[in-house]
Amino acid sequence: MAIFNESLVGRYDRLGSRLHNVKGHPVHPQVSPEIQHVIVLENDRPEFRYLEGTKPLSARTAHAPGAGNIAGARLRNPAGSGVLAVVRCDVTVEGAGGFTINLGGVVADLTQVQTALATDTRFGVLSSGAVIVSQPANAAAAPAATGFTCYSTALVANTPWRLPFSVVLAPGTTIDIRNFVVNTQMDCNFYWTERQLEAAEV
Repeated sequence: MAIFNESLVGRYDRLGSRLHNVKGHPVHPQVSPEIQHVIVLENDRPEFRYLEGTKPLSARTAHAPGAGNIAGARLRNPAGSGVLAVVRCDVTVEGAGGFTINLGGVVADLTQVQTALATDTRFGVLSSGAVIVSQPANAAAAPAATGFTCYSTALVANTPWRLPFSVVLAPGTTIDIRNFVVNTQMDCNFYWTERQLEAAEV
């Protein structure tokens, strides 16, 4: 039987049930008074994300292109993954230049798939996720840009740069990063979280 202001978002109930070690029926069946949108649990401590099933991950690319080629990297959330990914990244170009970030719906990975591992060891020391990080083979060119450019910037050589916003990747979408200058190595560090899509988010 439905109840007044019933909450059907599973991750909130998982968090409350596991945080307080409560068994049986949902501990937060209603939006109020159990949960209000102004409540912050200890400033959203990162270790609480495990309790609601959100996995933090990271991966790195280091693409050394050949003469006349552009460096690149790709992060892809496969169409059937069932997860929502929230992505941040750091980029370093080993030479003066810059890069662009494109969002699209490419269905394939690049030649070299990189290892992505959870940064919360409670998921397992070598636990991976659904999102796939890849780069072209060394000395090969990055693919042509697809989708739309959401960010573009110039960089000082060997100066790390951090994307100033998060990108939310639904299943079936990609992030592509391409360098401006030929024959210049580009290193990317990706950090993201994955959680199960809720019914209302698809």
